[in-house]
Amino acid sequence: MPTVVWVGALLTLVAGGAIAAAVLSTAEPPSPPAAAPAVPTPKAAPAVDRCAAVAAEEQGTLTKIVRAAAKGAPLATARAAISGLAPERQQRAEVVALSVFLTLLDAKPGAAPSPAVAGQVEALVEACPRTAAPKLAEAWLLTLQPEGQAGASKAAAATAAGLPGFRADLSLNLALMAFQAKRFDLAAVTAHAVVAHRPDDLDARYVAGQAALFSGDPKAAVAAFRAIVHKDPERGPVWWALSEARSALGDGAGAQQAACTAKEHGVASPEAAARCAERR
Repeated sequence: MPTVVWVGALLTLVAGGAIAAAVLSTAEPPSPPAAAPAVPTPKAAPAVDRCAAVAAEEQGTLTKIVRAAAKGAPLATARAAISGLAPERQQRAEVVALSVFLTLLDAKPGAAPSPAVAGQVEALVEACPRTAAPKLAEAWLLTLQPEGQAGASKAAAATAAGLPGFRADLSLNLALMAFQAKRFDLAAVTAHAVVAHRPDDLDARYVAGQAALFSGDPKAAVAAFRAIVHKDPERGPVWWALSEARSALGDGAGAQQAACTAKEHGVASPEAAARCAERR
């Protein structure tokens, strides 16, 4: 008999025909289920180079923030402007340093820095040791240390001035901002950095001198004002500032001489006239 019929008869005898139909079926076996489409792996966000110089657009934004604050705009406005930057921009060293500066403006001179701020600056310096902004932030932080650290603060500021990315104009506006906030220690060290970067910047020297005078360092103030009048002896207000600094040092004769020179160069204040007229 034909093979298929013979096999069918054998299956009928063995299993009572229960599986014969399945064996004799010529249908194709069912196809395996189709594989699920592969889910694409999300790409990781590119790492932000915190130490890279900020783009021109970011520089413009930071400059506007600082100039507005230097002219008396509320610090809350500056903080809000920084918070409005894209998250990756907020990670840039220069932006982080500016945030630290704004935080330190609210701290009391001589008060210990908060662990959070200190850790933030330490991490920034470790990540970008050859970039100006972190080193300047370290100089600012040192102003909160005991008086013995004043030299260390100025040394750090001078180091920052020589590193890539130091922005003298922005830093001078930061010094003015600190002066407005009566944080004369921060103003002095920031202006010191500008002077280290641009020794012939007489405006920076004037801010440094005034900040030193108001922060109780008349000796540094005298040095700053003398350097200015040596370069430009026609600046009457600087002669008067020099008179004030010499008076704070107890140098009455020097204060009187500077006051008289200030009068000769246009300073018409009653205080300058009275000091010049004093009998010695």
